[in-house]
Amino acid sequence: MSNKIAIFYHIGQFNNWRAVYNEQVRKLFLSGLYDAASFVHCGINGDEPLPNHPDKFISKRNDNHVLEADTLKSLWSFAKVNPGYKVLYLHTKGVTWTDQFHSVTRSWRRYMEKHLIQQ
Repeated sequence: MSNKIAIFYHIGQFNNWRAVYNEQVRKLFLSGLYDAASFVHCGINGDEPLPNHPDKFISKRNDNHVLEADTLKSLWSFAKVNPGYKVLYLHTKGVTWTDQFHSVTRSWRRYMEKHLIQQ
């Protein structure tokens, strides 16, 4: 079994995206996943620079600024020709929602991160 890890990270630059991004990047480092990964493909919906840009981050501006489709297409293309890799898909869950749903999406995002990143 291969130990190669590729991370595909979809970043929607909406509302509180910087806070979510910083928290998720911190979790990648603390969990050891960043060090274990060969690279982190950042599919970005938006035009703003990332607050910090670790060395293994490879940024790609998506044409579709609404959906995750471009990041998922990049993941699919990579996985088809790199079957030896374990692939993690992560996204800035909840940044497009209004304040009405903020606590619900934050809870769901943290649950997702617990199982995808920390465990």
